[in-house]
Amino acid sequence: RWRRKSFVVCPQTAIMPGGRNEEGTMADSFTYDVFLSHNWRDKPRVTRLAERLKEAGLRVWFDDWAIKPGDDIYLAIEHGLEAARVQVLCLSPEALGSEWVMLERSTALFRDPTNAGRRFVPLLLDDCTLPDTLRRYKHVDFRQETPDAFDELLAACQEETEAIAPVAQKEPKREPESGSDDDTVKKGDPEKEECRAPTSIGKDDDTTASGKPDVYIDNVKYSTIQEAVNAGNPGETINLVAGTYQENLRIDKPFTIKGAGEGKTIVNGCRGGSVIIVGKNRSNINVTLERITIKRGTGTEVRVTDNDPNTYVCGGGIINYGKLTITDCIVSDNEAYYGGGIFNRGTLNLEKGASVIHNAAHNGGGIYNQGGAGSLALITLMDCSIEINQAKEYGAGIYSAGNTVNICSGTTISGNIAGNSGGGIYLAPLKYILNMYGGKIFENHVVASGGGIFSYGGNVHLKGGSIQSNTAMNGAGIENASGGFITLDGAQIFNNIADRNGKGLGGGIHNIGTLILNNGSIDHNHASKNGGGIKNNELNGKLTGNLEL
Repeated sequence: RWRRKSFVVCPQTAIMPGGRNEEGTMADSFTYDVFLSHNWRDKPRVTRLAERLKEAGLRVWFDDWAIKPGDDIYLAIEHGLEAARVQVLCLSPEALGSEWVMLERSTALFRDPTNAGRRFVPLLLDDCTLPDTLRRYKHVDFRQETPDAFDELLAACQEETEAIAPVAQKEPKREPESGSDDDTVKKGDPEKEECRAPTSIGKDDDTTASGKPDVYIDNVKYSTIQEAVNAGNPGETINLVAGTYQENLRIDKPFTIKGAGEGKTIVNGCRGGSVIIVGKNRSNINVTLERITIKRGTGTEVRVTDNDPNTYVCGGGIINYGKLTITDCIVSDNEAYYGGGIFNRGTLNLEKGASVIHNAAHNGGGIYNQGGAGSLALITLMDCSIEINQAKEYGAGIYSAGNTVNICSGTTISGNIAGNSGGGIYLAPLKYILNMYGGKIFENHVVASGGGIFSYGGNVHLKGGSIQSNTAMNGAGIENASGGFITLDGAQIFNNIADRNGKGLGGGIHNIGTLILNNGSIDHNHASKNGGGIKNNELNGKLTGNLEL
């Protein structure tokens, strides 16, 4: 059954990556230390809390104090959110009830990792189950209102938060005069932070007592991973002990490379190019990466499309031309122009706890999937996560311009932020394919269209899973642009909010292409102007299927 229900929510200025508002100015000072978000049924307890925080010397935004008779309530709330450094979200069964969508929407500004100097603190007032969107944040247990709990909250509100600087974007680079692809890694940019040899044991850049982490194939020891790759036989397993390996790897043989655990075995690219390139010279190889963290890569110049002679910096963490499986690994803190975390032209499988997190790019903050002559460009995601990545323009989680992306059960694409469109996934023009069999696309944010999914002429099959709690001006859940085909056949689309200065269209779906509704649900979405569930374009949008709104 297809349902549509609207919610009244607080309007909010769109915040762009880098902590800037729509006018491009930086919010570098705050009028309030704390903004208290709460349900009206919790008013007595929150009033006591507000008074205690004020007595402790904090500047508190509390609705009973800040909103005067005759004030525009929603505008006052918006201004309070913009002017506060810390938001305390008071959680109770009442808060998680019918008004949860409104409360959650108000937290987007503070949970955006690009917004400088802000902090988000969940405060547990009563027994309740935390929503998936909040479980990754440490909460303060205030159920008993103990002095220790108040001190913990006070410390969180008083602590100066560190400004998170936006990642510098790499501009396109021209192809070398020879006309060939230049994927030579540049070691040690003198204008950037250099990797230094560790001086002690037991810190993030630990090495073994010998001064370097140990690398083994069977019982044979090698001094570096690249030495083991060069010397090893196809199909062998390279074992890495815990520690940090400061290398940029080139793999053109089939191997399994296995670490001691994500966060324990680290391959650090030292901002000297892509951390790992797989199958550049042999695209038919199978490579598996297990239990490794891949970080601090800055990409390699690649000729991206067949009809463009220019080269672009791609694949900060990984460039894959082969058949790559990533299991129980973290790809984080990498940057490039295309594909901050991963640039894929082959077959890419993310499985069993793999995480692509905190990467940045112009397009494809987490992953950029690119087809072309001889490129398969196939991605399958299962039991993995693509979270908190940034794109200056399109596809903060995934940008796909090639073949197929499959999303399977256990996958989450969340917390990604795009300066233009496609917070979770952006499908570029042409008939590329997205199959969603399960998983969640939730809590992604864009300034323009397609908070969850933006499809520009692609074929999208939504057979399971959910698209929820995403925000955009238009098509908060899904933007189906001109020429696109979307079939809903079992997915759930809910709690998405389309709004920008009261002009939002299509809370669940904004359709300008063909939308086929066979099975599933669309409910509890909101659009500030038109189409809480679906906004269908009168000229070009086509709706078919067994629908009931």
